[in-house]
Amino acid sequence: MRNVRNTLSATGIAAALLAGTALVAAPAVVQAQGYGERGSQYGSGWGSRGMEDRGRSDYERGFRMGREDERRSRFGSGQYGGQSQGYGQSYGGQGCVVGGIRGGESYNAQRAGDRMGEDRIRERLRERGYSDIENFERNDGRYTADARRYGERVEDLRVDPRTGRVLNQSRLDEDQVRNMLDDRGWSDVGNIERNGNVISAQARRDGRTFDLLMNARTGEVLHRERHLGEDRIRERLRERGYSDIEGLERDGGRYTADAQRYGERVEDLRIDPTTGWVRNQSRLNEEQVRNMLYDRGWSNVGSIERDGNIISAEARRDGRRFDLRLNARTGGVLYRERRDRDRESGSDD
Repeated sequence: MRNVRNTLSATGIAAALLAGTALVAAPAVVQAQGYGERGSQYGSGWGSRGMEDRGRSDYERGFRMGREDERRSRFGSGQYGGQSQGYGQSYGGQGCVVGGIRGGESYNAQRAGDRMGEDRIRERLRERGYSDIENFERNDGRYTADARRYGERVEDLRVDPRTGRVLNQSRLDEDQVRNMLDDRGWSDVGNIERNGNVISAQARRDGRTFDLLMNARTGEVLHRERHLGEDRIRERLRERGYSDIEGLERDGGRYTADAQRYGERVEDLRIDPTTGWVRNQSRLNEEQVRNMLYDRGWSNVGSIERDGNIISAEARRDGRRFDLRLNARTGGVLYRERRDRDRESGSDD
């Protein structure tokens, strides 16, 4: 690439490209020619998008991949990427300037120090949630402005003239998050909390409830997870040994309920709305373990002991005697072993 820059000006190469001229004589151009179609595609893709936030990483990736193609073609077939018809014909239709990498007017403009016009800067600001833009002017190599952002007045914005990015963009507050989500078609927005640069919230769309994680500065949704409906929550609770479920209702970022669990009354269950998992699930006591094993088809349940989060028990099934190890909170069978020491793999029987 250094040889290409030293040999030909960007203007001369661009003119050659538009003319479709086959510039294959100069060694520097031949080297650039060999950077291959993959580099060309990455370069032109970057160039057509302009100098977006991710443009430079795409440019660098295209450059690396193009050089690798050039190296392989040189030592493999003796050709330079199979582009023997000429530099201008190979890359003229790609919108690229050198080797299919430094493509597009936007990159050249940025390298030359050109800046976006006021209309384009305003458009970028509106894309990022700003409205009622006032006092827009150039100031010390950047633009400054006042505006509203999701209902809140923000002043003295410092805007990068090349990208339109707000350099001093503050984190969104609770009202701004609520207004932003309302603008984007969400409803019933609640439980907004911020932890550093991440904001969590709950909202509804298309009749479904979601947990959202967002970038606190840009408002970009980083992750969303759908809530289970009430019927599905009840189903999950029954799968985990709960019955006679009463008072199931939403309470902020969770469900709450009262229920029976293996014969024992448990109250104020706090349930994760996305998984149905009981967050405050207590350890099973001896009577609950006994009832649980009987419910699962075991018989002659003997001694039951608990050591931390592990419960040991003895029980019979199909005429054989087993030693069992259970998770003290979930009741899941961690492993079981026949009394004759012929060990079997664990299951959630």
